[in-house]
Amino acid sequence: MRKNSDIINAFLNKKQANNGRNSLHTDGNRLYSYSTCIAEHYSDGIVINVSKYSKTTSDHLKELQKVNPYIKLKVNNLPLGIKYLVGLNTVYEVVNR
Repeated sequence: MRKNSDIINAFLNKKQANNGRNSLHTDGNRLYSYSTCIAEHYSDGIVINVSKYSKTTSDHLKELQKVNPYIKLKVNNLPLGIKYLVGLNTVYEVVNR
């Protein structure tokens, strides 16, 4: 079983990884907490989903936000289970750039 920090580092390096419980996993382009996309590579940075879900997902987001220099844009109020962040047809709340 891999640590969550290992999964986040794999995501940052655009590699696939899973923590063995499927609570945090990446396909290399997107980072998922359970079935919800919480981050996605975009251009020269990362779009991060800061919507409130479960305590576990909040912990995943806190750990991801420790790598703040990579974060390009934060979005909020996204529905649970959203599969991607880039190219959304709906305008969601932009927290900061």
